[in-house]
Amino acid sequence: MQQYEPPRHTPQGSWREILSFSVIAWSIVAPVVLVVLAIMALVAVALWLATAHPLLALIPVGLLTAGFGAAAWRDRRNQARLEAELAADPPSSRRSRR
Repeated sequence: MQQYEPPRHTPQGSWREILSFSVIAWSIVAPVVLVVLAIMALVAVALWLATAHPLLALIPVGLLTAGFGAAAWRDRRNQARLEAELAADPPSSRRSRR
């Protein structure tokens, strides 16, 4: 004999939940997409400038190098700040906060 199973209720999200999930997804994806598009634009400009004169192609290459250098500098500064915070906060005080 077969047992009866009532139909299962599948909850549907409200428009606010869908909107919040969409905002979170776009906040994660959008910066990456913008960086990729910016690098593609820099490469296109470098190639276009190289057709005019080869030395002009160094302008976007320099901008890209400066961008990577700024990102590395910012990361090094943030790493030093975090290490200073950890050095100022002894492990015994971190355990007592739990």
